[in-house]
Amino acid sequence: MPDYRLVNEDGHVVASATHDDDRAAVLWRASAPVSGPDEEPGRGVRLEKRSGDGWVELPATGRADAY
Repeated sequence: MPDYRLVNEDGHVVASATHDDDRAAVLWRASAPVSGPDEEPGRGVRLEKRSGDGWVELPATGRADAY
């Protein structure tokens, strides 16, 4: 199972988890309680997936339930 993390605008990891696939990770990000004061939950962070020795950002397009 792939590892995922949420990174805030300052580059700090604010949460991490392991999910079965990208769809589950997108749903997790959409429900994440980490955001700025004027943003919807999960919108102030980037979703990244472990890839080899590094991390790649997963695009946040559309709504999570559309995946």
